Amino acid sequence: MGVLRRRAKQLAGPASSEQATAEDSDAMYALGYRYSQQTDPPDLEQAGDWYRRAADAGHVDAMYMLGYLNSQQTEPPDLDAARRWFERAADLGDSRAMNNLGALYAHQAQPPDLDAARAWYERASEAGNSDGMYGLAELHAALIEPADLNAAIHWYERAADAGHVAAMKWLGDFHANADPANLEAAQHFYQQAADAGDSDAMYGLGIVYLKSMDEPDLPAARELFERAAEAGHRAAMYWLGMVWANYAEPPDLAKALQWFERSADAGHIGAMTALGNLYAQVMQPPDLAAARHWYQRARAGGDRGAMHNLEVLYEDSTPTPPGWGTRPPSEEEMDAMLEWLDGPGTALEDVFEASGPALDEVTDAFKHGDEAAVRAACTKVARLLTDELPASLPTPDPDLTRALQALIDDANEMSWAQRELADSPTPQQRETMQSRLGDIATSIHALLTIFERNDAILESAGRG
Repeated sequence: MGVLRRRAKQLAGPASSEQATAEDSDAMYALGYRYSQQTDPPDLEQAGDWYRRAADAGHVDAMYMLGYLNSQQTEPPDLDAARRWFERAADLGDSRAMNNLGALYAHQAQPPDLDAARAWYERASEAGNSDGMYGLAELHAALIEPADLNAAIHWYERAADAGHVAAMKWLGDFHANADPANLEAAQHFYQQAADAGDSDAMYGLGIVYLKSMDEPDLPAARELFERAAEAGHRAAMYWLGMVWANYAEPPDLAKALQWFERSADAGHIGAMTALGNLYAQVMQPPDLAAARHWYQRARAGGDRGAMHNLEVLYEDSTPTPPGWGTRPPSEEEMDAMLEWLDGPGTALEDVFEASGPALDEVTDAFKHGDEAAVRAACTKVARLLTDELPASLPTPDPDLTRALQALIDDANEMSWAQRELADSPTPQQRETMQSRLGDIATSIHALLTIFERNDAILESAGRG
């Protein structure tokens, strides 16, 4: 930056500021760009200063970047300043500024001004800006009432013809999901977007080849899923697992597990459930511990089907062994309990110590009617219990294992109820949340009772 800075210092003097050349304003703009886009963290004050100097010297890109800085990088956005700078750039023919004015009026202004948005998108489109065409399509499809699907398709097609990848993807989705589907058109637009590197389009085209054709084209689908997966597309990873588990002849369960695990680790809930199904129902012999692990993760993510599968798994694991409260533990079981307490069980003390204040936070938030605080505190409690406790299962005492699992189940149920809360919860939703909190408190009390009982058993045996 040394050359630019020296040049900028020269520009700061009275003589050069009165008559800046194009080269001068380019240097100012380059400094602004470095401060706003290439510095970590961005120095927006310095960037704005140099952009303004360049803009005052007539630099259109600097005017555009001042609009961008004020609308996208400043917190909170300064929409009035952004609008002024975008308008200056637009008046000098910058189609990006025209498009961004359309987006500002459509998505950032409160309330939106859709007439102004449409006017600016149209100006951008007339200047050949594909983002403006895409913005017009979105207006007609989703924002203007009543929606005008024909006009939306017209502008999506115009944008796609101009190279707009998101428009190609939208058209692929539209034709693939139409009733009846237009698979030829879907393939055409998905292929265009996939060739441009869009992983969503690769995934969509893979689904067409796998599920929508008269005969699945497994090699083509697998290749597209693999390309999307390597770009980080977790749904494509999931479908690679499905291909190897359910479509390949013969199935390759090792590859299915590999892709399901990659997808699950990326957060795909369906992949977690699929892993539970594989371990419980397909693998020989079944691995019920692994199945339970993945069903629990899927349930924590809100998959109620996984909750049912987990219940069935527990039912299939009968008969339930008696716990220490029914019959005295053996010497080996007491040794195992001491080992567990020094190992996986160590996390429980921290969880219980933190859960009390966390539950108090939820109660206080309910009392004060602070909905945001209720959500935050409920999320904190659920994560505390569902993230830490599963690693401690199973325990040497079946009673303790069942009590821990019940607490995890209660936390998952509260997490699910919290997700279903409306922005302004109904009285019934509030009652449900408070009931879930009561269940958690009851389960914690039951756990502590079992711990106290087991401590007494160990002490009476000289193991305390």
